[in-house]
Amino acid sequence: GNVPNSAGHTFASTGSFGWNAVYSGDANNAATTSPCEPLTINQATPTIATSLSSSSITAGSSATDSATLASTSGNAGGTVTYYFYTNGACTAGQTVVSTVTVTSGTVPNSAAHTFSSAGSYSWNALYAGDANNVAATSPCEPLTVHVPLGLDAGCSGFGSTTGSTITTGST
Repeated sequence: GNVPNSAGHTFASTGSFGWNAVYSGDANNAATTSPCEPLTINQATPTIATSLSSSSITAGSSATDSATLASTSGNAGGTVTYYFYTNGACTAGQTVVSTVTVTSGTVPNSAAHTFSSAGSYSWNALYAGDANNVAATSPCEPLTVHVPLGLDAGCSGFGSTTGSTITTGST
């Protein structure tokens, strides 16, 4: 006879499982059990997207980063570590800004980091994964830190009188 499909089952963890069917029999047919079918539940492959509080700030200001996990399995846990780099390509001068704990897939924002020097920087975040999710790294986010307006950028001679020499220098 025809046997209906089983009900669906949601697995709460990764691992190797076995799946089979058991027929209890009836007056005309003996009970029987199907062979075990192996089933492997793999870790999910999440993505992590980040967003800087601003992509351009002035020296002496701070920036924070926020992150969102997608395509996770179950209630994702683990940690996310936020980094900044001393170039605009996430390849040099890596510094940990903060490490936060992921709870039910929700990622807290990074701590604030104050940039004292103008230049090109960048940020990214690394999700460490958990038992049900593999690790993931966000794309690189560039950050430009400018000299604050109104600063004497190495010039001397302001307030000079006619005929005075004005010199400039770089800092």
